[in-house]
Amino acid sequence: MKAGTFNRINVLGGAWVGALLSFALGVFLVWYGCHENQQHWLLKHRGQRTLGTLEKVTRTKHSVDFIPTGSSYSFDVSFHDEAGTIRQLRCDVSDDLLKKHTVDKTTFNRHEIEVVFLPSDPGVSGLPEMLGLSIFPLFIGGFFVFVGAMSVRSLVRRRI
Repeated sequence: MKAGTFNRINVLGGAWVGALLSFALGVFLVWYGCHENQQHWLLKHRGQRTLGTLEKVTRTKHSVDFIPTGSSYSFDVSFHDEAGTIRQLRCDVSDDLLKKHTVDKTTFNRHEIEVVFLPSDPGVSGLPEMLGLSIFPLFIGGFFVFVGAMSVRSLVRRRI
């Protein structure tokens, strides 16, 4: 082996690992986005609506390097499925839904809130107002698939 061959193999091995990891991450994100959108479609078109109880509102503060970047909110809702079993739902909510069910984003009273669930799988549930099309994971996943594929293509063309 030549003196610089070992370093070249390490660098190129790292390039392959990076390209394949990027591609795999992209495929996973695209799958996740499709899965979420399929569940939202099923809930919208085949879901059963019922009334649940808003049990808790959770605020999660976000920061980057100790610099506050905002907050997100989620609701904990309990509801009964067709069999009468009590189910729990934790769902991230939009600002509009938060304003609708709280006072000044700080206080809330336990009250009824509409929930939709799949009768065939009551574990799949959500709030009707939050069942829109989710394109963010598809967009980011597509970007990673593209970057990974172009990296693999470049490495193959170099015949490494």
